[in-house]
Amino acid sequence: MGRAKRGWIRLFALTLMAALPFAAMAQSNMPGTIPGMGSMTSASSQPIQYGGAPGQMPDPPPDYESSVSFIDSALPMSQVKMIIDCNYDFRRPTRAEYLLPKSGVPGSPGWWTPERRADYQELRSYIEIAYQGMFSGFLELPTRWVNPDVNPNDWGMTDIQGGVKYAFLKTTGLVTTFELRGTFPTRAGPGLSTSHYSVEPGLLLYVQPLEWLTIEGEARYWVPIAGTDFAGNVARYGLGFDFGERSYEATWFTPVVEIIGWSVTSGKEMVPMPGGGIIRSAAGDTIVNAIAGLRFGFGDTGDIYFGYGRSLTGDAWSHEFWRLEFRVKF
Repeated sequence: MGRAKRGWIRLFALTLMAALPFAAMAQSNMPGTIPGMGSMTSASSQPIQYGGAPGQMPDPPPDYESSVSFIDSALPMSQVKMIIDCNYDFRRPTRAEYLLPKSGVPGSPGWWTPERRADYQELRSYIEIAYQGMFSGFLELPTRWVNPDVNPNDWGMTDIQGGVKYAFLKTTGLVTTFELRGTFPTRAGPGLSTSHYSVEPGLLLYVQPLEWLTIEGEARYWVPIAGTDFAGNVARYGLGFDFGERSYEATWFTPVVEIIGWSVTSGKEMVPMPGGGIIRSAAGDTIVNAIAGLRFGFGDTGDIYFGYGRSLTGDAWSHEFWRLEFRVKF
C-alpha cells in the first residue's frame, strides 16, 4: 500500500473518531441559542450581554474573529482544538533539529541510518484558557506517526508544547499580542522527538480593515536549548487573510489564505547521498509555504477548518500537506 493511501486511510479513521464529540455538541446547541447567553430570535432583536461588574456598562460584543489555522492567532480565547495533519515528502528531517534530532551519526539521538525522505501524520490536542480576553495560557499534546524510507516506521507522543499570550494592545479592529512558546521533549522514539527543549518568543497581529477582510500575522524566533551541534535558531514569519463575515444564527463560510516562511540562521543538517550522507550547514535555508483553506460553522461556538498547502521553495519541511481542525470555544 502506497504512502499517500496509508495517510488517507489514517486521516479518515482519525476524522471519524474526532467528529463524534463535535457532532454531539452541535446537536445540543439548537438554532436561536448562544451557549451561556440565553435564547435569541435574531442578532439584533435582543442584545447580547457580555461580562462586566454590577453597575457597569457591559463590554461591547467582540468585533473580531480569527479564522487562521497555521498562524498563531493574536486573540487570547478559551478554546479546545483537535488538529489532524498529514505531511508528505519531508527530505531534510534533521534540519537545525527543528522537527527531528541529529541522525545518521553514531551516538546521535535520532535514527542510526541517514534518512532521505519521510512522511508523517500528527493528531494534536490543544487547549487554551483566557482571562478577560487579554491573557491566556495554552497546552498542546501531539501524537505522531512517521513513515520513513530507510528507517522503520514509528509512532507515539512527540514534543509537548505550551505557552502564554498577552494582548498588550487591544482596540476595535486591532490586536497586538506577545506570545511565548516552549517545547518539552518526550523521547518517545528517534523519529518522534527533537531530544531538546526550546523557547520561542513572538509577536502576533490582528487587523480588520474591512468588515469582510481580516489580516493576521506572526513573527517568531525559535531557540533550541541543550541540543546537539545540529540545533540552530529559526525565524518564522507569516501573514493570513480571512474573507467573509460570520453569523450568530446561520451557517457561515470563511475562505482563508496563509503564507508562512522560515529562515534558518544557524545549525546543521544531514544530506543523504548514495551510500551514506554528508553533514552541511543549514544556515541560510529559507522555506516558504502557501496554504488555502476554508473555515465553516454554525453560530459562534464551534467550527471546522480544512486546508491544503505546498512549499513554494526548493527547501521545505514537507512539500505537500493537509490539515483538518475541529474547534470549540467556551
